[in-house]
Amino acid sequence: EEKNAIIAAQQALVEEKEAQIKTLQAYKEKLFAFISEDLQHPLNKLLGFIRLIAKNLDNYNKDTIKSHVARLQTAAEELYLLLENLLIWSAHQRGMLEYAPEPIDLHEIAVYNLLLFTPNAEQKQITLRSSIQEQVLVYADYNMVNMVIRNLLSNALKFTDSGGNVTISAGQTE
Repeated sequence: EEKNAIIAAQQALVEEKEAQIKTLQAYKEKLFAFISEDLQHPLNKLLGFIRLIAKNLDNYNKDTIKSHVARLQTAAEELYLLLENLLIWSAHQRGMLEYAPEPIDLHEIAVYNLLLFTPNAEQKQITLRSSIQEQVLVYADYNMVNMVIRNLLSNALKFTDSGGNVTISAGQTE
């Protein structure tokens, strides 16, 4: 009876682990689908612009080429940001992302990211601005704060209608 009880307990444990594996597998599949969808849009844009330019290069004037190259740059930057975020997330999941807090200026991070997203904003005719004053200091991990601001701006641009405004702001208290 004791051996049967041990076998039953071990079998229950195996079944529990199998259920956990199935849950993790489903999570992994959803994650890969989400990542693939996120990467597909900027990659399709990039490939579309390259094909368009290659097909019609002889018919374009200098201004049209500049416009298309700016769009290429925007699509490539979107793709790069998505990949960078994925790599950071992956490092975090594996416990390899070290939290290194330090005094950082939110104004500088905001300005950097606004410049990064300016081509995307111009394409959609969206006004980007920051109301974060200089020397708004926080004690945080630079890379993590930078990623959060970048993701917020990316989503704001994605979901703001053409002609809209996106403002990033922060306030400082005691």
